Amino acid sequence: MLDSPNAISRTGLYVFKNENLEIQQCNDGFLHYTNINSVEDAIGLADPVLPWAEYTEIYKKHDLDALNGLVYSTIVPIKDYKSRSFLTLNTRYPRRNDNGNIIGIVSCAVEIINPQLNNFQYLFQESEISVHPGYYTIDYECQNLKLTQRESECLYYILRGKTTKMIGRILNISPKTVDKYISNLKALFNVNYKSELIDAALKLGYFGMLPKSLVENNFYQS
Repeated sequence: MLDSPNAISRTGLYVFKNENLEIQQCNDGFLHYTNINSVEDAIGLADPVLPWAEYTEIYKKHDLDALNGLVYSTIVPIKDYKSRSFLTLNTRYPRRNDNGNIIGIVSCAVEIINPQLNNFQYLFQESEISVHPGYYTIDYECQNLKLTQRESECLYYILRGKTTKMIGRILNISPKTVDKYISNLKALFNVNYKSELIDAALKLGYFGMLPKSLVENNFYQS
């Protein structure tokens, strides 16, 4: 049984999708961005026919992960019915029935509006490694590799061509300490050289992973 529309938060875009990724329920925020008249008119629609259709493939991976029980947040673009682009923080999680079986997903997207957005966008500047995932996940675990905050931060900058000294200056730690974290990362990824670490991390999708601490420092601060 679907949740009542009144039970859905009116902040941001909230959508319930079934296993076919078709809309079953939505809130007023969704209607506002899409210019759809009513919830009834939205039922049965899917991303390919909505204003943000060009981002369907980006959203689809997140949807499928949620259907498989994974819960994490991404930073992704979205377009409204006037073709205006926005950056959103998007969280998807599985929706279950009374027996605990996954019957769909819940998607919540909140537009990023913050005076420090320019600082936050610095994190997305072009790197020396031309691999662009189209979206960014926040502290998403790949292959059960659990990285500490500093390990995640160091790996983020390594994948963007930063040297040990540069990483040390950015994170306000010594180059020796950075080297220690790099050694830890090599052990976690079961490699011996920095080049092998970069190759392994890229293959596992770590280029698109944002350390939560970097997001908090550049986005949530007032």
